[in-house]
Amino acid sequence: MNLLKILGGDFVGKIIDKVAPDKISQEERMKLNQAFELQVMANESKVEEYRRDMIVADSKSEDSYVSRARPTLFYIFYFVIIFNYILVPLLQIFKGNHLLVPLQLPSELWNMFTAGYLGYSGFRTFDKHSKNKHCK
Repeated sequence: MNLLKILGGDFVGKIIDKVAPDKISQEERMKLNQAFELQVMANESKVEEYRRDMIVADSKSEDSYVSRARPTLFYIFYFVIIFNYILVPLLQIFKGNHLLVPLQLPSELWNMFTAGYLGYSGFRTFDKHSKNKHCK
């Protein structure tokens, strides 16, 4: 999330106009705004660095669940897909039991799964492709 886009372009200048419109020159106002923007960008880069470090720490964890927490979400959805579209129809055909109904999940969860799966597989493909390119 880019804080500068949320706050608007001349955020510091807007505050100065409200607090003390006549006491600070336009040049000082621009310097303060630039300093603010630089600080926001530095903070955002630190946040991204911390996120990356957290993901790396999760993947290097000795706890088997922590290192595979993201794939576990996919395994749950795989189970739902197999249950809904393979097991339930087969049981209905062979057992004649129509009391067994597929699991109903909200569309938001399916959208999350789709986006997550496409992102995960896309990044894995990109990662493998970039490693092969550097090995040659």
